[in-house]
Amino acid sequence: MHILRIVLLAIALVASAYLSWRFFDGALNYREAQRLETQQAADQPSAAQLAEERTAIANLLTQTPEFTTYFDAIRAAYPADHTRMFDTFAERAARGHRTGTPDFYLTEAMRSLRHSRGILAAKASDAALQNVFDRQFDVLRAMEAADPQVCADFLHGGAASGFFDFAQANRPLMAKLAQANLDAMIDGQKSTDKREAPSDSDFRTLEDALRARGLDTPEIESLLDAHTPDPPLPDATMCRAGRIFLEALRDLPEDLRLRVYSLAVELQARS
Repeated sequence: MHILRIVLLAIALVASAYLSWRFFDGALNYREAQRLETQQAADQPSAAQLAEERTAIANLLTQTPEFTTYFDAIRAAYPADHTRMFDTFAERAARGHRTGTPDFYLTEAMRSLRHSRGILAAKASDAALQNVFDRQFDVLRAMEAADPQVCADFLHGGAASGFFDFAQANRPLMAKLAQANLDAMIDGQKSTDKREAPSDSDFRTLEDALRARGLDTPEIESLLDAHTPDPPLPDATMCRAGRIFLEALRDLPEDLRLRVYSLAVELQARS
């Protein structure tokens, strides 16, 4: 049960930060999706088209100072990953699926690195791992203040339409979150150590800490068991519970806290 809980937690904590292309394709019906798949080979973009789109996307990101350092750091640390993700961006754009937003490219880059390199972050130093969750807390707290619906969807692993409005309005926060994750991957790559997994006792301590901070059973189950109460919790209540959850994690004894963080990051990479 406790492993199930932390799996769900790991997915929920970062789901909205690692959105997929499906967010933008949700309006396509099944028949249209099949038609596009059938035409895929025939519609293969030319090398010139791909080069043009890649340049346009790179220029767009260069004009977004908050994200420049992050993409430069990816290129320096993981050049093959950088090339692959930009090739994907360019092919998508050449096929007519242009997002026109740097915020999408940032979140998609984070998602791509999570799958290719995320496991490394679980072995990051204490400070680097703590920084990942501190930046997640900053994002969640800002969401709580800006739009409780986006915040609640973030916690449930949803993709509210307002997410990218929030991301655009909070680019420094999103850039810091992205950079913290990348820094943890780079740091963890140097280590051969692996932290112990949290015990059942650790999870009981975490749940006790949540109750001590005023969360009741419906809120805890909604956060940790992906259980939706009937009626559902109000967005503001759900968002407050998420913030308290990260606060409670941060105040746990260091060894326990880092074991939970490490497992969460590992499961994020495998999800």
